[in-house]
Amino acid sequence: MKSKQFIISMALLGAILIASAGGLLFKPSQYEGLMVVVEYDNKNVLEIPLNGEPATFTVKGNNMEQLDENGEPILNEDGSTKTSNVATLVRDENGVKFVDSKCPDHLCEQYGYINKVGESAICMPALLSATVVEE
Repeated sequence: MKSKQFIISMALLGAILIASAGGLLFKPSQYEGLMVVVEYDNKNVLEIPLNGEPATFTVKGNNMEQLDENGEPILNEDGSTKTSNVATLVRDENGVKFVDSKCPDHLCEQYGYINKVGESAICMPALLSATVVEE
């Protein structure tokens, strides 16, 4: 009798473990239904689903003067000020964040990841914003 109970108990435990593992393997992404809308000068320029594979995104914003580590303008060979209008964002398992902007203070990069509805990261000099919304 004890042997039968043990076998039944083990079979039930196995079924529970398999069901639990299946739930872990097939659970929806925590970011399902969320995306980051990137706007330039209040115009939608990019939509990034939060539940995708890791990726890098480059967007154009306001043209900004490039500065060196001392805050001095970087010059082209002809003596003109070097400018850039590009910012880079990345998506990974933590959400989306600015990783590179040519703005002078880099505050948008310091904000870190956004991954909850309503969170935003903004690069004021580039006139770029990234905001998490529901799809």
